[in-house]
Amino acid sequence: MNPRSLFVENFKCYGKTFLDFTVGQSFCITGVSKNNQNESNGTGKTTIFEAFKYVLFGEYDGKNVNNIIRHGQDYAKVGIVFDLDSDELFKIERTRTKKNSFISLFKKNFDDSWKDISERTAPETEEKIQSLLKINYAAFCN
Repeated sequence: MNPRSLFVENFKCYGKTFLDFTVGQSFCITGVSKNNQNESNGTGKTTIFEAFKYVLFGEYDGKNVNNIIRHGQDYAKVGIVFDLDSDELFKIERTRTKKNSFISLFKKNFDDSWKDISERTAPETEEKIQSLLKINYAAFCN
């Protein structure tokens, strides 16, 4: 799986953030505190990795899934666009409200529109995503 972009909205400390991975070959996520240029603790680096875990596998850190929703907001949404060593692009979107979770899987059409290829149920869509990714959560984290 080759990530092309990551979109995060109301996820933990992030309001709206878009990361474009098509502008280079490798990336380093660094952080700088507002109050001290030499301090990087608590700036959201780990949260980017958590967003990847959440969108790809539905996994999150902590005991309560609603803690991923940014304080004062009603929902969190994470989306990723990726390819599988081919010209085919796929997109996964996960949204969490305080009461429900939603997952969608899309495949990009030739006209640049997105075709919803989600299955009828969330567990079936999860299974389809895992068959596309060919990596499980534990392997991803390692």
